[in-house]
Amino acid sequence: MKANYTIFILFLFACLSCDDGIVDPDPGALPTADFIFQIQTNDPKSVSFASTARGANSIIWDFGDGSRSVSEAANKTYEENGTYQVSLIAINKAGVNTVTREIVIDGPNVPVADFEVGFDNVTSSLQVNLTNTSLFADAVVWDFGDGNTSTDPNISSHTYDLPGTYDILLTVRSNDERLEDEEFTRERTITVLDNSFLHNMGSKTWSFKTDPIRLTYNFTLDTVDTEGNPVQRVYPLDTLVSPYHILRADTLFFEVGLEDCMLNDRYTFNSSGDYLAQNNGDGRLIEFNGQCVSLSEPGETNWQIDRDVNDEFVLVLVDSYLGDSEVGFFYRIVQLTDEFLLVEIDISSPIIGEPRTVVMAFEPV
Repeated sequence: MKANYTIFILFLFACLSCDDGIVDPDPGALPTADFIFQIQTNDPKSVSFASTARGANSIIWDFGDGSRSVSEAANKTYEENGTYQVSLIAINKAGVNTVTREIVIDGPNVPVADFEVGFDNVTSSLQVNLTNTSLFADAVVWDFGDGNTSTDPNISSHTYDLPGTYDILLTVRSNDERLEDEEFTRERTITVLDNSFLHNMGSKTWSFKTDPIRLTYNFTLDTVDTEGNPVQRVYPLDTLVSPYHILRADTLFFEVGLEDCMLNDRYTFNSSGDYLAQNNGDGRLIEFNGQCVSLSEPGETNWQIDRDVNDEFVLVLVDSYLGDSEVGFFYRIVQLTDEFLLVEIDISSPIIGEPRTVVMAFEPV
């Protein structure tokens, strides 16, 4: 980088020293390089620079942190405190002159409030793991949204008494008096559930539901208003649908009649550990060209209950299901009761090329 910088100055000097390839026999005196600067009192990391060079055709600023400028006046904000060697290079046909001054930046480090949440290796579904990733914070206050608080910057987890959705607020401050006790915050929303949620999954063996289920969707209709302008109107649609169906833009797009061709899988989720489930079905019936075809030895299909981001449980498809293209997807658990398990996944069809939501329902065996 330094070599390239030197080459640039030499190139610029060469351009100024000649006109149509003819060297000026009397280039005059070298320029005088000089500058003034002012550190901003309200922002000690910002500095205003102004060139006072004389006899220069052009100038180059080197602010000592790898950044440069060719403006007569420049405003520079340094990201970190420290001592910087700032140079002004003045150039004319006679040559190059440089002046360097030491600039000391000692501004307040403004805190950045942030934290991460996770659910790996939790001992209860009411527990959330916490990692404080704040910067330049001398004091922190956690508000867990349930009436409990903490000032421990290294707290690793919090366990709630009741299931629900909570807003976790982290407030940080700096001891630097120049920040005048200004507070900086970061908030995240999480959902915790009681262990009965996982118990309801693990205490039963589930198979694909064959009876229609009643769900409500929004039906979108393209029409015109009273003035003839095209508009879209959304109507609620309460209907019975197949337990395996596909939505596009919240509209029922495709459904499979599992009453005739049942997908004969069996899933039993262990309610401890990693909640791994293996397909124990004795065969699989699928619809192919209008006929039910039996796959007597279906490939193993493993599901795993896990957390997706902060607010929902998911079924992680480990091996295979209805086609290898869906391996590794995350199926959201959108409804779970003693009689009903509903999961869905958002995918893009390679044929249609538009986002779609695949919905599947299971029932206990």
